[in-house]
Amino acid sequence: MEERDRLTVIKPVVLDAMMELIRADLDKLGVHHDVFFSEQTLHGPEGDIARTLDWLRGEDLVYLGHLEPPKGQLPDDWEDREQTLFRAKQFGDDTDRALIKSDGAYTYFAADVAYLYDKYWRGFQEMIFILGADHGGYVKRMEALARAECGDEIKLTVLLCQLVKLF
Repeated sequence: MEERDRLTVIKPVVLDAMMELIRADLDKLGVHHDVFFSEQTLHGPEGDIARTLDWLRGEDLVYLGHLEPPKGQLPDDWEDREQTLFRAKQFGDDTDRALIKSDGAYTYFAADVAYLYDKYWRGFQEMIFILGADHGGYVKRMEALARAECGDEIKLTVLLCQLVKLF
């Protein structure tokens, strides 16, 4: 079998087994979830990211534009190009944010855009995002996103945590 075909067969089985291990670990800690959300549901032409971007376009919250080059030394792979941008500055962020990469794939932030939108439309009024300490710069963009998508209808809390390994 070609590797791609093998992965198509094996991947769902392995993911299900891994999720069972995670659920068992959480159960031992007394943590129970009503819903496990898979980021995979966000991607693809029929996924939540595509639907969310359509909604954002209808609300004039995204546009085609150019980002400023990164400050300091330019990375070798940086290119000035037109791209789909979220109007984050309009909602308190320091720059607008790219949603689609040059290869056509969605950015990491685009998945967050769709996930927050999904939670809002499922009726969540308080949302807590827990991010690693290295994502401190992400807080403003998440707050801008919440204001753009939900106005004052939700309470968003972004917590930063540091992983520590004890010996």
